[in-house]
Amino acid sequence: MTLTFTRLLRRIAMVVVVAGLLTGALPGGPATADPSEEVPEFSLSVSPARIVVPTGQLGDRTQLRVRNRGSKPVEVVVQRTDLAAAPDGSARFPEHAPYSAKDWITATPERAVIPPGQEQLLSVSVQLPEDFEPGDHHAALVVMVPAPEQPGTVRVNRGIGVPVYVQAPGVVDRTVVLEDFQGPRFAVFGPIQFQARLRHTGTVHRDFRGPDQLQIKVGDRSVPVPELTLLREATREVVVDWPDPPLWCICRATLAVPGPDGHVQQRTVEVTIIPLHLIGAGLVILAAAGGYQVIRRRRRRLTLTRGERPVLQAG
Repeated sequence: MTLTFTRLLRRIAMVVVVAGLLTGALPGGPATADPSEEVPEFSLSVSPARIVVPTGQLGDRTQLRVRNRGSKPVEVVVQRTDLAAAPDGSARFPEHAPYSAKDWITATPERAVIPPGQEQLLSVSVQLPEDFEPGDHHAALVVMVPAPEQPGTVRVNRGIGVPVYVQAPGVVDRTVVLEDFQGPRFAVFGPIQFQARLRHTGTVHRDFRGPDQLQIKVGDRSVPVPELTLLREATREVVVDWPDPPLWCICRATLAVPGPDGHVQQRTVEVTIIPLHLIGAGLVILAAAGGYQVIRRRRRRLTLTRGERPVLQAG
C-alpha cells in the first residue's frame, strides 16, 4: 500500500476530527428530581449576603433578614467578630485584624427565637468613634445557632457570617495592582487553567462584580473571572478555568484590570494547544488500517498462487 504525503495528512486530519467527535461530551438526559420533599430540621438563610455602609449612609440603619426554613424553631445569637480575607478569597474571623470595625457595629435584637417558616429582622447600625482612620474598616456579623448542651458530648455551633464594610470619611482610593498572570505554555486539551494575583493598594474595597467583572480575552472569546471583592490591602490569588478551548491553536490570553483613574493594567500569556492524543490515536488507526490492507493483499496473492494449474502441451 502506497500513500503520498498529502493523502496521509488528509487521513490523519479525518481521523483526528472523528476521534474529537467521539471524545466530546455527550448531552445528558433530564435531571432526576429528588423524590424526597421533606423539610429538614435545620435550614437557615440570611440576606443580604453582605452589608456595605458608604460614608453618606453612616447614620442609616440596615435590615438583616434571618429566615428559619427548617421544621423546628431555632434560637439565634448575633455575634460581632473581626474579618480578614485569605488569598483564595475565603473569609477568616481572627481575634484581631487590621482596620477593624467590630466595635462600631450594633445589631438588635442580639438574640431571638424564630419559629419554623418565619423570619426575624435585625436592625444594623454603625457608630464611628471620635478618632478614626479614613477609608474602609471591616467586620462580620455571625448569626449563630448554639448547639444544645448535652453532658459528655461535643457541641458544634452552626452559623452564617455576613461581612460588613464601613467606609469612614476621607480619601477614596480603590487601586488594585495586577501583580501576576500566568497560564500553561503548552497544553494537549482543555480545560486550560490561568492564575492571577491581585493586590489592593488603596483605602476602600474594590468590587469586580456585575458589569465590572474581569474577563480574560482570548482572540474573540471571553473567559469570565469569578466575581470577587478585594478588601483593603488584601492580596487575592485567582484561578480561572477555560473549559472549552479550541482543538488546536496558538492562543494569546490577556487579562486587563482597569484602574479608578482610567489607566488599564494588562498582562498577556501565550498558550499552544496541540491535540497529541488525537494525533496519536489517528496514527494508530492508520497503522492498523495499513496493516490490515497488507495482510489482505498477501492473502489474496496466496489464494491466486494456490489456485494455478499447470498447462500441458502436446509434443
